[in-house]
Amino acid sequence: MDILVKNLHLLFIIYALFLGYDKYEISEQKLNQILGEVQTLEVKKSKLNKELENIKSFEKDMQASQKRVVEVKEKIKTIQKQLPAEIKDIEVNGILTDYS
Repeated sequence: MDILVKNLHLLFIIYALFLGYDKYEISEQKLNQILGEVQTLEVKKSKLNKELENIKSFEKDMQASQKRVVEVKEKIKTIQKQLPAEIKDIEVNGILTDYS
């Protein structure tokens, strides 16, 4: 018993070191978990950035096609103004068959 009492301070030091090491392992596990989450989030971020670029290019293409649709509408209107008000399909077919 005297040996335990004489070396009690060493037992306290060993126990404190054990608790410190245990806390260190727990914090190391949390750090590794957070680093793993960061890596997965970076991968997701890069995928989302690519998707955003695709959406932006699609939007630009959409705007360009809308401009072309407006131009085609305007051309159709000008062509319709040049055509007569009434078109008789039977007469047009007859004229075309005469030419051929």
